Amino acid sequence: MTEKLRIFESMQEVIVQVSSQIKPWVVHIEAVQKKGDQKYKVVGSGLILTASGYILTNNHLTEEAKLVTVTLPDGNKLEAKVVGSDKQTDLAVLKIEPREACPEPRLGDSDKVSVGEWIIAVGNPYGFDRTVYFGIVSGKGRTLASLNPFQESDSGFEFTTDFIQTDASIDPGSSGGPLVNLRGEVIGINSMGLGRGMSFTIPINTARSVAGKLMSKGKLARGWIGVSLQPLTRELAGYFGLAGGGVLVSEVMDDSPARRAGLKQGDIIIELNGKSLKAENEEELNQVSQIIWSSEVGGRLSARLFNGGKSRITAVTVGEQPKLQAREVETAWGFNVKEITQDIYRDYLLEGREGVLVSFVEAGTAGGEARLREGDVIMQIEDTPVASLASFEKLYGRLKENTKQALVLVKRRKDAIFVLLEIDKYRQKTRN
Repeated sequence: MTEKLRIFESMQEVIVQVSSQIKPWVVHIEAVQKKGDQKYKVVGSGLILTASGYILTNNHLTEEAKLVTVTLPDGNKLEAKVVGSDKQTDLAVLKIEPREACPEPRLGDSDKVSVGEWIIAVGNPYGFDRTVYFGIVSGKGRTLASLNPFQESDSGFEFTTDFIQTDASIDPGSSGGPLVNLRGEVIGINSMGLGRGMSFTIPINTARSVAGKLMSKGKLARGWIGVSLQPLTRELAGYFGLAGGGVLVSEVMDDSPARRAGLKQGDIIIELNGKSLKAENEEELNQVSQIIWSSEVGGRLSARLFNGGKSRITAVTVGEQPKLQAREVETAWGFNVKEITQDIYRDYLLEGREGVLVSFVEAGTAGGEARLREGDVIMQIEDTPVASLASFEKLYGRLKENTKQALVLVKRRKDAIFVLLEIDKYRQKTRN
């Protein structure tokens, strides 16, 4: 019994030592976000990445943030700049200007993580700074598609991360903190919890790669060929008369690299750059998609395709993935507008990419009283066409101070409708 107790005490000592070692690397993050006319504060965690003050955290904490502050372990509170972010991996890099060098963490190799391995998670749940959780790695290579932890509706958005699943709790405020092995090495950045014993962490190898690109360029250029893929189940493979594996092309987008290379709906991609593909489920499909996402923009992918009982080879020039995160502009006329990205164009079933999308309308304002609606596409203001968000900003900047009324042409589903903005009337009400 004494020997067994010594084993547990040794284990406890390791946990205590590692927990103490981790805490100086973890910061408390507060971000002020704004939706329409409502401002609210979100809290989370971050991992100090470099002595000069770069910090790794989650995109969902900093997205649309108007102000981000970081509290260091010594209690010093500093304003942070968002250097760059990536929605598809839920990662963001912040920069602070510390008075002295920050402690740098030891980064491990997440490819070597094993299911069943003991881990420690540190974060700031519900504002309780540097709280320690203990657990095991429950799974690897998990994919999460539109589980809506950070958004109100299902947009079809998918994470590109093969998450590490753990049973260590990730509660509100813990996001962005590190997941560490018992050697004191960071193996991941915590992202979200989806119920008791169901937590998901971004592998540190992914985080390190994304952070390096964000720190050097401020953005991440991800490969794209313009296809939608689905798993090739055994039943589908049998139907198509294919003995081996592959992935099924369910859609080829207009004016895309895949379309120009001759890919068609119903093609089965058997190989990419000589690598045999097999995806019978969503998790395996994500690994195939990562081959495309990680490809160099401007490079070429050799694809072996199967269709109609015949195979063929074609080369696809990799393009840059279109923006997922639409830029939004708030007006003084009581509504916000967004640029029409590829995703917005598809999600709203729009007829074209011209104009700007109305994303928010406030009651009791010029926009609200004119019965402008969320989802309207502004095509023209007075006699000037609105081709893009940039042209809207230019036109709005010219009109906002002196215009009393503005006639706006919008596209509402299939219909073209004029709405009249009584700008001066509601400007006076706002001032009063």
